[in-house]
Amino acid sequence: IMNTEKFNIASDSKNDIEAWLSNLSHNPFELNGITYASIESFWQSLKFEKWSELWLNCINLFWPESKKYWKKSENKSIFSYEWNDYIVWSQEHQNLMKIALKAQLNQNLDKLKLLLSTGNIDLIHKPQKEDWSYYADSKTIPWEVFSRFLMELREEFREFSNIENNTKTWV
Repeated sequence: IMNTEKFNIASDSKNDIEAWLSNLSHNPFELNGITYASIESFWQSLKFEKWSELWLNCINLFWPESKKYWKKSENKSIFSYEWNDYIVWSQEHQNLMKIALKAQLNQNLDKLKLLLSTGNIDLIHKPQKEDWSYYADSKTIPWEVFSRFLMELREEFREFSNIENNTKTWV
């Protein structure tokens, strides 16, 4: 780990930990019987009708391709996922991100180890442009929410590993 006060989780970071903890990183995971290529592909897929061509393409995307895919979606205020309706931007909508992150970490031990290796360092999620200015914040999953979810999950997994005497099974 680098000697730093915080990690800025961003896919284009020169720091491997920051890049691989990103929502765009290629760390496939399964959730409710569907395999997603990245957290971002899961998040963007919520904007499309399940099993549609756009949805099928979306679940396989990672890195920049997944981030740009929202442009193909309709602007909706309500969407359905697993037989439930969600209001866009609601706490329930945002909690789906945490559920997906937890599933991904459970299924990608290398990513989980990277997260745990950050210790108690603050994690932020403020992607920067080449000129060092920041991209606009997400309207559906604000930077601080994504960062908070990562830090909460880091603590949950750390507590679990302490309970299980550092077992390598994270189920």
